[in-house]
Amino acid sequence: MTKEQQFIKMLKDNILTNETVTIFQAVVETAGDTSCSIRSTADDIVLNDVQYTSTESNDKGIVIQPKEGTNVLVGQIGNDINSLVILAIDEVQKVTIKMPGLELIADENGLELNGGGNGGLVISASVADDINDLKTDLNNLKTIFATPAWTPVPNDGGAALKAATAVWAGSTLAPTVATDLENNEITH
Repeated sequence: MTKEQQFIKMLKDNILTNETVTIFQAVVETAGDTSCSIRSTADDIVLNDVQYTSTESNDKGIVIQPKEGTNVLVGQIGNDINSLVILAIDEVQKVTIKMPGLELIADENGLELNGGGNGGLVISASVADDINDLKTDLNNLKTIFATPAWTPVPNDGGAALKAATAVWAGSTLAPTVATDLENNEITH
């Protein structure tokens, strides 16, 4: 039997079982980190602990947390009212993706990668501007030494060097502030 034939057989076996699959619409009453309470739109019954994923632990994978008050589709397999899971969501409050070595959270505050302890992602244009300012300043100093404007004068105590570099030494560079270089809506 080929893989395709095995897949088709598996689908048919699942469809032809005696278990009932129920899908119904509801509104989210309260939303927690791994489950929510919903109100069925058909019969106005409140059901608690409706899972966002097929397992309770949510250690790995994608968890999509709905906004409170949004419409959802809920699935139930069999007759166990305690085995409900959210299948579709109209409005999302938060998305969490967990994999080995990676945790990504997206919500109204932005994106957070692996806890966000390293601050915002670097804005490359700001970093390039600061590096270019340093290079320009260094090139200005090199120009002073490379031009005939300054030549060492014996026994002057550095007066000629001081005069040649006075303009360069008088212009200071502004200190770089980390928040100027980062996008605080995407932390890592």
